Amino acid sequence: MSILFTYQIGAMIICFVQKHQSIAGALKKYEIPKPLIIFMALYFSIFVTSVPCVFSTLNVPEDQKIDYIQIVTLDIFDLF
Repeated sequence: MSILFTYQIGAMIICFVQKHQSIAGALKKYEIPKPLIIFMALYFSIFVTSVPCVFSTLNVPEDQKIDYIQIVTLDIFDLF
């Protein structure tokens, strides 16, 4: 699921840059150089694959999740 999330964020950024580059091309100002666009595409591909890998290593066992929820809810109820 996290790979879809990171892909969506990266795709939105690429579409944003592409839209603004077409505007910059029409204005003949503020264009990003081609090597930087290529670097951005490379970064996007690395980002989409590495972020889900990092998220998958942060897996917490179910019993520890339940323990954490019980501790947090007890702390919150103590405030009232």
